[in-house]
Amino acid sequence: MGEQTGAGTFTPAHKEILGNPYRNGGSVNMFGIQQAVGGSYSNSPYDFQNDFTSTYSHAFSCDISVQVYHAEQTIHHNAEGVYVITGDFGASENAIRGNCAAFTAQGSNDPQPDWWGEPFHGGSPSNPHCRFEGTAAFHPITTLDVKAFATLGQLFTRSKLARDTRVTLAFDNLLNDRQRVEDRFGTVPQAYQPVRLDPVGRTVLLEIRKVF
Repeated sequence: MGEQTGAGTFTPAHKEILGNPYRNGGSVNMFGIQQAVGGSYSNSPYDFQNDFTSTYSHAFSCDISVQVYHAEQTIHHNAEGVYVITGDFGASENAIRGNCAAFTAQGSNDPQPDWWGEPFHGGSPSNPHCRFEGTAAFHPITTLDVKAFATLGQLFTRSKLARDTRVTLAFDNLLNDRQRVEDRFGTVPQAYQPVRLDPVGRTVLLEIRKVF
């Protein structure tokens, strides 16, 4: 507990008499001790610092969050596909086809060879023997077909020409969305060209039927 000794003239804030009157023989004792309750010293500073001991406690909680930085990582997906012969090699063609098949078989190894998935392998850069064809990826496709018909006889009841006549308007693949197929290099194989998979595309059909 801190203590401070006053200096200068003490000025009491309030005075009280200690003790109670009591009878002593035939007289009453009216004397007591006068005491100051509070006060101040003229030459004492009242801005002071002391050490105190306290039993006061307060429960508290806080949330602590930490941001952790993770360095960029390269994620490698193994290529899927086969190696096929690049052209006509005459008498050596069967041997080269066997080499391409052997290259393809090595794709099942764990780990795969470093050259696996490269566009060309075998032969020389100017005359490669085998070409890598990745597994084709089929993109999603959405088709919308709309068909509407009307019986003209019900719309034009007084017309003899409209009697027993029905008109149909149909749209097949209204959005003209065609299947898109790509290999791992982002190219579209010739066999999967959109015009070959779906040469028709959007179709508009107008049909008129009449019973005579």
